Amino acid sequence: MRAAMTIGAVWCAGRAAVLTGVLDPRFATGLVASDIRVYANWWFTSLSHGVLPAHDHGWQYPPGAAAPMALAGLLSGQSLLGYLWAFVALVLAVDLVTLVLLLRQPMRAGAWYWALVPPLLGTLWLTRVDVLVTALAVAAVLRYRHPLAAGLLIGAGALVKVWPVFLLGMFRRGQRARYATLGAAAVVLQVLTWVGLVVPGTLGFLANQRDRGLEVEAVAATPFLLQRLTGGGPELVMRYGSWELVGPRVDVVLLLLLLVTVAGAFFLVVWWWRWSEHLAAPCDLALTVVLAVMVTSKVLSPQYLIWAVGLAAACLAHPRSRQRPVALLIVVCCGLTHLEFPLLWDDLHDRGVAVTVILVLRNLLLVAAAVWSAILLRTGGRQRQHPASATSAARS
Repeated sequence: MRAAMTIGAVWCAGRAAVLTGVLDPRFATGLVASDIRVYANWWFTSLSHGVLPAHDHGWQYPPGAAAPMALAGLLSGQSLLGYLWAFVALVLAVDLVTLVLLLRQPMRAGAWYWALVPPLLGTLWLTRVDVLVTALAVAAVLRYRHPLAAGLLIGAGALVKVWPVFLLGMFRRGQRARYATLGAAAVVLQVLTWVGLVVPGTLGFLANQRDRGLEVEAVAATPFLLQRLTGGGPELVMRYGSWELVGPRVDVVLLLLLLVTVAGAFFLVVWWWRWSEHLAAPCDLALTVVLAVMVTSKVLSPQYLIWAVGLAAACLAHPRSRQRPVALLIVVCCGLTHLEFPLLWDDLHDRGVAVTVILVLRNLLLVAAAVWSAILLRTGGRQRQHPASATSAARS
């Protein structure tokens, strides 16, 4: 009980420190609040009339994301400041529920991680829907032993952002996988069907996602960032709600990125087929897959680090997880991400050396985290598969 109270106090102190930034009168018109302004001033107007803003190229969310955006508007009225605080209150409530879930696990390290690491991302933590979807993903991972319930949570998360669907890979082929897939499919298909009957543009987000280019913060953009330091390289253009690189050889990199993604997916499927029944901690696979998705994506917004923080916390809550070194790398990546956005963001447009070095280093560490996570996953599976041989080797 005393440890839980200490963790709760640390959580309160960390979130209070982040809230001081939101209390700044200039915050509502600042850089980090840009998404909130879009939610409040543009998208909520469409949502209040029962229409998803699929006509806006920046809308790249499944229809479930409309729920928290609309709820914040309904709670606050037409005021931007009121909308901001309603949204922050919603995120904090979900944040606290996630902490409680982690406190109920065998290992308190996950709760400590969730309490300590998020403030490194600053006010970004409180102003994006990613905390909400990450909380659903964490709950699904923690409910692994109840595959139907976990599948329902995965489906709910996939309706806000697509990536939680990859968590289905935690379940070994067989009855558990069928139950989890059934639960996720039931939620997704039911919501898409009923929403699609009454709301135009339900699947419009797919086209907007497909047409996106190479976002400047993506791992694949790293060579172009270095090239821009020389005065050349692609230019930054605002498209589809983010800053993308436009210039020679960008299309070639996008094609290569697609091939790498396909190859990585093939490797993970083969590994899952051969090794996942020997996983000591299925949450390890969840973290590995999501890190792989992040580093091979053509978009890597700062809030994507929230995904990694949540899954790393879930791993640390499991006594047999091998992902502790990866969780530490993610901590460093969070700190570097906060330096890049929002502190030095404007310098990136001016080809600043410091912000470029920080972003390149962050991307390299993310790649290292993904590779290390995969290595730990694979070696952990082998050790789990051959415990007798490992024991005899240790005795000799």
